[in-house]
Amino acid sequence: SFITSQTFASARLAVDKVMSDVSSSSKPAEALTDAIASHWAGKEFAGVVRMAVKRGCSDIEHRKPFDRYREYVVDVVVGLMPDEANKEDRIRLEVAIQATFGILTDAITSKPYCEPLELSDYHEAIASLLNNALGKMKLDQPKAKEPSEQSGVKKI
Repeated sequence: SFITSQTFASARLAVDKVMSDVSSSSKPAEALTDAIASHWAGKEFAGVVRMAVKRGCSDIEHRKPFDRYREYVVDVVVGLMPDEANKEDRIRLEVAIQATFGILTDAITSKPYCEPLELSDYHEAIASLLNNALGKMKLDQPKAKEPSEQSGVKKI
């Protein structure tokens, strides 16, 4: 449980580090795909996801850190949308990111894991999915966040 929680807390920090690059990219869908898939391509991270998902089938508590990580990524990416973006665009992007996690979860839980995800057809499918959701939208820079307890830094 500790390893699972720490892995996904680290993954959230990794997402924070790449979001300014994603938002400033001329191709945000591809940049977002690279950012997410490159993390999932690591065998250690993939193993923890696999464990969280499979153990979560018997006890939902084992999957909660994974679910919180997914929710966090959705919130961060949707938070990059310009204020004038409409509700339907936000929902479309949320669904596309959740579908991205579905594709990646399937890739590491039910397929032979022998090639990096960036070199597979998964990468192309995810980039297409996110590109369709983002369209020509320009993303805003990430807003500064308050330190969270999960990062180990508490506000004084």
